Amino acid sequence: AMKKEAKGKVCVCYFGDGASNTGSFHEALNLASIWNLPVVYICENNQYGEAMPVDEFVSCKPISKRAESYGLKGITVDGNDIEEVVTAVEKAVAEARTGTGPFFIETVTYRFRGHYGGDPEHTYRSKEEVDEWREKCPLKRAKARLIEDGVEEAQLDELEKNIISKLEEDQKWALEQPFPTLEQATDHVMIPLKSN
Repeated sequence: AMKKEAKGKVCVCYFGDGASNTGSFHEALNLASIWNLPVVYICENNQYGEAMPVDEFVSCKPISKRAESYGLKGITVDGNDIEEVVTAVEKAVAEARTGTGPFFIETVTYRFRGHYGGDPEHTYRSKEEVDEWREKCPLKRAKARLIEDGVEEAQLDELEKNIISKLEEDQKWALEQPFPTLEQATDHVMIPLKSN
């Protein structure tokens, strides 16, 4: 629709490294390339597909190389460097907007916590690995860069305090909400519930 409307709109599609092994991923890249669609694919490579290290389930490294097989431009960037990510996405969006086709960006980052609540993450990765990646935290790095550029640390600390307070309020509100009814939980589900 965006291509047909020709209004310069671009679709940005986010997914994880695990999704890059699914059939729909490959089908989407293939059709986007054939139809020269204004799409920017962003693969958030956080090093794990649930509990499996990416090196054990992706044969192609970097993942962005997969884009080449479908005729897309693909790049890999440091996903923990906010400025590098923004620059790459702006360039990709600009290219997609001019009609030069879809673009693929792999952002190499890390998942600090388990895949789900109660994930026994200690069984598949070490505390040292997590700690090493925590030192590359994008928020830490951005804060250090802002301070280096002359922003007062106290100003950033106050901003962070306000954000945390707002997040805590939002979390409290969300947890106070009633559970969905059966009708709400099954709304927009492809297969209707059968009554017994």
